[in-house]
Amino acid sequence: MKEGLAKFVICTSTLAQGVNLPIRYLIVTSTRQGSASIKVRDFHNLIGRVGRSGMHTEGSVLFANPEIYDNRRMHSEERRWTEVKQLLLPEKSEPCASTLLSVFEPLHSDDRKRHLRMKPLDFVGIYINDPSALDHIPRDIAALHGDHGFTERGLADQIAYKRNILSAIESYLMAYWDESSAGTGEEELADFARATLAYHLAIEEENTRGRLVTLFQLLGANIKAKVPRVDRRKVFGKTLYGVPDSLAIEKWVVQNAGRVVACANEEQLFSVLWPILAQNVHNAAFRSCNPAEILQELALGWIQGLPFHQLCSLLSDNNVRFGFGKLARHPQLEHVVDICENALAYDGMLAIGAVAEIFDLLRPEDDTASDNLRRLQKRLKYGLPSALDIMIYEVGFCDRVISIDLGKVLGAASSRKNAVQQIKRQEKQIRETLDKYPAYFIEMLGRMLGDEQREHS
Repeated sequence: MKEGLAKFVICTSTLAQGVNLPIRYLIVTSTRQGSASIKVRDFHNLIGRVGRSGMHTEGSVLFANPEIYDNRRMHSEERRWTEVKQLLLPEKSEPCASTLLSVFEPLHSDDRKRHLRMKPLDFVGIYINDPSALDHIPRDIAALHGDHGFTERGLADQIAYKRNILSAIESYLMAYWDESSAGTGEEELADFARATLAYHLAIEEENTRGRLVTLFQLLGANIKAKVPRVDRRKVFGKTLYGVPDSLAIEKWVVQNAGRVVACANEEQLFSVLWPILAQNVHNAAFRSCNPAEILQELALGWIQGLPFHQLCSLLSDNNVRFGFGKLARHPQLEHVVDICENALAYDGMLAIGAVAEIFDLLRPEDDTASDNLRRLQKRLKYGLPSALDIMIYEVGFCDRVISIDLGKVLGAASSRKNAVQQIKRQEKQIRETLDKYPAYFIEMLGRMLGDEQREHS
């Protein structure tokens, strides 16, 4: 867009909020995000993309549904007009919130009308003393209170959300743990808690502030007790997992290190890793796929570079459904994209990365197996079939399809630098290949070759 090659972008509000695009006109087709109305603060962030300083002197926000204004005096439509007007008032912005504080919130029914209160730190105690017990809470509560709107699936989502927050705190603490002989003490852990947004938002709630400090100290004590070695803490901190998940992955590596070393290629390695990978993917589409067995074949097709439409056909040919009962859906391209680019390329990639980090700690002498793990991790992240395709992607052609196409032209390369040299030598064929893609990639080629020429001048 900055180069004038694209005249418009159709996107969700997420992209419009997060990217500093040179937008002159913003057309708002809906004021809802999913089933809920967009928050006032999010809407103002969205319209703030328009008329950016240094790009345009002014910008316009256009509502695409004129009926909201035209029918504003009709009793049945008056509420919609009021909602839109509220969005335009900065003073109606919602207060800032912190994810950390939701750890202390009660569990609620699916319609959020009923709540089950427990002592704020009881959940933390269960997480520390018996993490597996958290898996039984949704079933037990749903059995007792199902007639009040507490479903097992809704409760499981809430438990998983709280658990992920605790894991994130532990991962953060391990990553920044004091490596001196004295280690990180209670006061240092309290300082970590006091530095959070949650602590500052709880300015009028001393009880909440105290619980937050206690939370950090409890999790710090859990780290000290279960991960006493400093080198293990440091490695666990790199995995982005909390203590229970890191220990579970470490146990798997100890039991399967020999199998990892024995793998002759990355496809064999992928097969060995699949159970621990699938266990650590929490994506909704991935978890609702039925039958689940097809997911391994889908993931294998992803790392082998199969196009999305072919992967979608794989699911359809195997009578896959997403969800259960009357709400089960036939496979759509959106399911495939979500599983590949989110479930596998993020959750799955993190799981293999954690295995690689822990494997390096336990088997530092096995360089070949370690390299294979890292390469497979990138293949899963990008959905690419070879080291050459990965190199092409990482030198600047950040598109899966284009990287594979250029890989067919180059044939081989031993390093990123060598890949750039190969691209320079085969410039004509590369340009012919890129002609069918957006002009941005031709410009990317020009910049790359220009940099290469300057290095040699």
